[in-house]
Amino acid sequence: MILISDDSVDNLFMKSVELVLEKGDNVKFNGSEYLIVYSAILNIKDTQKKYISNPLLGINYINTLIEFIMTINNYGTSYTERYEIIKNFKPRNLLLDLEDLDLRQGNAIFNWNGKNQLFEVYNILDTSLQTSRAIMSFLEPQENIDVLKKNGQPCQHWWQFIYKDGKLHLNACFRSISLVKGFSVINYYELSMILQLMSNWLNIEPGEINIFTGQLVLEKRNLKFIKKSLVFTKDNNNQINSNLIDKTVDITRENLFSDTAIVLDILKSIDELTINDLEKRLIEIKSAFLIECTKLIYIDYLVSNRIYNTATELYLSVEESELKAICSLTYLNKIITHSNQENSELYNSIIKLTDKYFQRGISNELFENNIMKG
Repeated sequence: MILISDDSVDNLFMKSVELVLEKGDNVKFNGSEYLIVYSAILNIKDTQKKYISNPLLGINYINTLIEFIMTINNYGTSYTERYEIIKNFKPRNLLLDLEDLDLRQGNAIFNWNGKNQLFEVYNILDTSLQTSRAIMSFLEPQENIDVLKKNGQPCQHWWQFIYKDGKLHLNACFRSISLVKGFSVINYYELSMILQLMSNWLNIEPGEINIFTGQLVLEKRNLKFIKKSLVFTKDNNNQINSNLIDKTVDITRENLFSDTAIVLDILKSIDELTINDLEKRLIEIKSAFLIECTKLIYIDYLVSNRIYNTATELYLSVEESELKAICSLTYLNKIITHSNQENSELYNSIIKLTDKYFQRGISNELFENNIMKG
């Protein structure tokens, strides 16, 4: 069993990638080649930071937000539902061949034999913090026995919340983790946000995340981008601007479904939405965090469709935060590929914030990365 531990999720990701590059077995499966390390524990000590903030990985952070919102709303448990939302916000990664989002475990969270596991676990912890039974399961043997079928078995098998030293910690078990297709895009964000939500509801400080996995995987066809991203992390030396603070994740148990349902309803009708329509709908959402998420997602839609004047107006109205800076990487990647937009007000505003966040200029590196695409 291999233990990889770090305070910073960025450094932990770098350590994990380096380990797989150095010690991974070469495996051919279903026509693709992989490097795989077996049986590992990933320990992230500081879970306040929710993102793998490496601009050269090409992560579509907007997709990450949408995927998380769909999961906690229990929406998109069929491909038809999911495509209705994600058709305007793919690919999952802007540089690699990651298109649609996979089916998620939202249905297992909120309807496990008729039980809402997230709320059941809250009730268990609210009654007895010292319990070891605050567990959520995603593997249903009766349903998941056909492991050769697509989506026949979830990547995540269970979560366990543990109270220790005045903090709430989260253990998670995976059968396999793709570091680029899963961990960097959604897995860590989802785990850290679920831990944050539960901690907020219990009024306890969030602690560490421990991930037990049967495999750590890198797809060999993606190694060029992965190795380049490692250089950025080492050069940047984790010098992220800590003065950019995110809004409190103020999603309450009472408003979880109603607030996220409004967000998803907005996304389903986004093609017909005007900025005035958006403002009217945002008034209905009680969570300031989800209001910010919705604005940032709408900005992405505007950028993708080159509606720059409206995108600029909305972008400048959103307060500076780490989440805004992270989403700005997605906007920047798209603007660069549109060409001849480098002198726009939106471009300059984005550069100003991303340079402030990373405490260095990154636009040239992103441009070179997009040239490498394909």
